[in-house]
This record gives sequence, C-alpha cells and structure tokens, in this order.
Amino acid sequence: MKRFLSIVTLVLMLLGCSDSEATQSSFEIAKSKIAHEAMVLEVGSSNCHSCIEMKKIITKLKTQNPNLPIYIVDVYDDMKSFEFFNIQMIPTQIVYDKNGAEVYRHIGGVTREELLELVNMAQKTKN
Repeated sequence: MKRFLSIVTLVLMLLGCSDSEATQSSFEIAKSKIAHEAMVLEVGSSNCHSCIEMKKIITKLKTQNPNLPIYIVDVYDDMKSFEFFNIQMIPTQIVYDKNGAEVYRHIGGVTREELLELVNMAQKTKN
C-alpha cells in the first residue's frame, strides 16, 4: 500500500499536481490554473483510445520537463467539465493565455511535435 501511494504521488507530480491537489479532481486542478498561467489543457478520458495516446505523450513530456504548462482533465472525473470547457468531442486541446482567455482550440489527437507547438503558442501569450 505504501508503494502504491508513492507511485500515485509520483504520477501526480509528473502531471503537475501538488500533494494538496491530489484530492481534487483533474477538472478542479485545471480550473485553478486558468488565469494564473499560460497553459495547454488536454481534455479527454480514460475510456477513449485517442485520449489514452495523448496522455502517454503528455506523461512522457512531463517526465522529461515537469514544468511544462500542460494539464490533463478527465471529463469523467467531474462531469461539469463538459459544460465548463464547452467540450463537443474528446480529446480536445485548449490553449489559454495568462489571463485565462482561450486563444486556440483543437479537437482530436495531436502528435508530440504538435503538442509542443501548442505549448510554444501558450508561452508566447505570456508577454
């Protein structure tokens, strides 16, 4: 059990979550980040093949660079996320500027390179 908790904590850290965030849904964590930093939000679910592939890409990127401003929301963690983010299909990537304004939205999976381009787009909105 102790090892399991350690693994869960490590995964949450890799996905950009602090210990206090571990009890929040991925939706609540993402909402708390919007308007505080420029970011990319990946909205998907653990029941969607393309979403699972996106999560693998993001997890690998976050392992290499934990400070990447990419957050994942699993719509089934909190069904309010569908309406809040105006989700029509998953996966959806949303780029937010530092003020919380949506600057770009893409529906469907993206490659690692395309995801990094979205991160760069978010980073450029910091100015």
